Amino acid sequence: MIFRRLSEKELGEVYESYLKKDFAADEVKPFSAIMDMYDRGEYEAYGFFEDNMLLAYAYFVTPKSSDTVLLDYFAVAGEKRGSGIGSSAVQIMGENINKSIVLEIEHPAFYKDQDDLLTRNRRIRFYERNGLLLSKVHTRLFGVDFLIMQFEKTAVSDEILRQKIADIYKCMFNKINTSKVTIFDLEADNA
Repeated sequence: MIFRRLSEKELGEVYESYLKKDFAADEVKPFSAIMDMYDRGEYEAYGFFEDNMLLAYAYFVTPKSSDTVLLDYFAVAGEKRGSGIGSSAVQIMGENINKSIVLEIEHPAFYKDQDDLLTRNRRIRFYERNGLLLSKVHTRLFGVDFLIMQFEKTAVSDEILRQKIADIYKCMFNKINTSKVTIFDLEADNA
């Protein structure tokens, strides 16, 4: 599998042809928001290819001032799902991205229905099988609750992770009201 950075044109093509179909509409950032970060040098996209065919893609928020990146979107091309490509791609990302990688997982406690709960738990187990740890950092973005995961080999304390997430969110939301963004510990949820 070949792993390479997508050109600006490819980033847009993958967004239109795959990302908008692979993620729920309320999870998809406007392309203009992605391009704003990309133009500032704070967003990158990568593809996983075999024989010039896209197998999977990963979009990252890459703040200049941080040694940590956020895996913003990751998906395996529809017809390739369930074949082990996702696990291989996560391992390749961990080996080739020269910064710590974190990601947001929808918090299972806030599921909509039984299918949604199963999906959220399945995603957590997938990333845990592939070397990521579930932290105690919980975020709320515009009313959606997330847990933060990080690669075990680059894991930091929850206190440091909270600051890294805050830096990433500042990069992502520099033009909006951040009162809709909260970062706290899971223990605080239960207090």
